[in-house]
Amino acid sequence: YQLDAEAKPVTIGQKETAVSITVENSRILGALTATKVDADNENAPLAGAEFTLYKNGEPVGEPQVTGEDGTVTFADLEWGEYEIAETAAPEGYQLVTEKEVIVVGAEKTDHQVTIANVKIKADLIVEKIDAETGEELAGAVFILTQDGDFVGEVTTDETGKAVFENLVYGDYQLTEYAAPAGYLLPE
Repeated sequence: YQLDAEAKPVTIGQKETAVSITVENSRILGALTATKVDADNENAPLAGAEFTLYKNGEPVGEPQVTGEDGTVTFADLEWGEYEIAETAAPEGYQLVTEKEVIVVGAEKTDHQVTIANVKIKADLIVEKIDAETGEELAGAVFILTQDGDFVGEVTTDETGKAVFENLVYGDYQLTEYAAPAGYLLPE
């Protein structure tokens, strides 16, 4: 509680055996600001992450979603232990499952935490086969682009496969650039 240091006038008269006075104190409340960033670039805030704050296992208020600045603030927190959990990750990022624990109290009322998300990544496996026999074909060259930008080039091996590794979440365009010997590019 906040100290009310203002002096209160009190008068005790000759006929009074007890005088009552009420002194009000305001609660000291805390706040928690969570900042969501990209794990590869902590200067890149992420919008669209949803956070829920818990006290004693129960949600406190409504979940909040980070804006363009990557932050959410839970205000007017009474003293006690809280857990903040990411309940929805930004698009293209993995959900952070670990909860952050904070304690609002005499030692610290306002808290700031930074939570980093890792981009979703996957491999793209291209398999080239003969349209009639199903035989795997080596030597086909494929180019991968994203939004018109070159991402990479691969050539199928003797198993008819080629791999683009560690591609981040998103839409890509795959183009066969060169057909295997004895084959034509599809029209």
